[in-house]
Amino acid sequence: MKSNQNSVKVRVMGRTIIQKIFDSHLEKVVEEGKVAIVNVDALMAQDGSAGIVIDMFNQLRVPLHDKNNNYFVIDHSTPSPLLGVSMIHNKIRHFAQAHQIKLFDVGCGICHQIMIESGIICPGGLIVGGESHSCMYGALNALGLGVGASDLAAVMATGKLWSFVPETLFVELRGSFSPGVSVRDLIFHLISIFKVDYAHLRDFAIEYGGTALEEFNMASRTAICNMANEMGGVTALMPFDKQTEYWTRKYVKTHFCPVDPDPDADYIEKLVVNLEEVKNMVAMPHSPDNIDYISKLKNVRVDQAIIGTCASGQIEDYESAAQILRGKKSLVRLLIVPSSRKILKELIRRGIIDIFLDAGATILPPGCGPCVGTHMGIVASGEVVISTSNRNYQGIMGSKDSSVYLASPETVAASAIAGKITKAIDVFEG
Repeated sequence: MKSNQNSVKVRVMGRTIIQKIFDSHLEKVVEEGKVAIVNVDALMAQDGSAGIVIDMFNQLRVPLHDKNNNYFVIDHSTPSPLLGVSMIHNKIRHFAQAHQIKLFDVGCGICHQIMIESGIICPGGLIVGGESHSCMYGALNALGLGVGASDLAAVMATGKLWSFVPETLFVELRGSFSPGVSVRDLIFHLISIFKVDYAHLRDFAIEYGGTALEEFNMASRTAICNMANEMGGVTALMPFDKQTEYWTRKYVKTHFCPVDPDPDADYIEKLVVNLEEVKNMVAMPHSPDNIDYISKLKNVRVDQAIIGTCASGQIEDYESAAQILRGKKSLVRLLIVPSSRKILKELIRRGIIDIFLDAGATILPPGCGPCVGTHMGIVASGEVVISTSNRNYQGIMGSKDSSVYLASPETVAASAIAGKITKAIDVFEG
């Protein structure tokens, strides 16, 4: 018996980068907003929560699913400042040794920097990390998701992650920066836009594209993706292009499958940003979205300046700061935090460390440094910090009565010289 109903063709919209990565790790098409159980390519745990992860995994009483895709990093409180921290580090070392898990110990660097420069992060991959800035991996055309301790323990046991599939907001970057403006100013510009125009969105991914992005180096890309959470997103992703190819050829030694969005990919919103409109900005206390123009700040003194962290830890970030500091002296405590041992060696090779030392800086061991407020730069009541880090919540670096401003490496360097928050171009012109 023939049906008398007319057949209807349903148009299937194109796929975004994050949809395609979920599809490939689920082995079927999955829709936005739905929950999926996906295969995980790599897992990263760091000492800030790894002790809890280990306890939760041990309670499951199951074998490790795959020792070869688990990576532990000791970076948040290194070298250990307290006996309690030393005990946690000791637990991590013993667990890693017992299960033959790759461990990056004290001095290797910040977890996210290690993951990308060790060739662990591959285009098209799906990686979970026990730290919210795992979204940084999107700069390499991979999906990085920050998860909690219980999720990490479950992935260690099963190799799979239970996750919803977020909708995607597309950001098209056009034009070029004005003199003295850099990518960190762009990040603050984007945060200010998201805070006002897209406050209604929840749990979304950010996908970047546009002619301007094609010219961004990996330092700019990792910085942008690193701060997806501060923009309100769960993660950020970028397409595979000549910049990504150059990086992967240098660091990645395994097979990978790049992912690009379809031309007709379905986005919840599209935002066009002209870089000419970006100005020098900072995030003021006590939130990364408390953004304002530097030109509006009058004589904000600085007691401590910090250059480094996972948000500004590529060699180009340190080079930019060194260009401003060359031949000058810092009027404040200036802390330089290399993001990894590899970066530190390159800073030494290029003579950049000498520029920092001549400016009066203190060089800290590779790691998170004072970013998380556990040691190495804890500030006193009433003190003011300007930092290239990604968060400035009240008390994050010490006293609850201190203030932390977030800025670009160029602005931090200029402010260290001036002793107050200052635009880099003003230092050059002065």
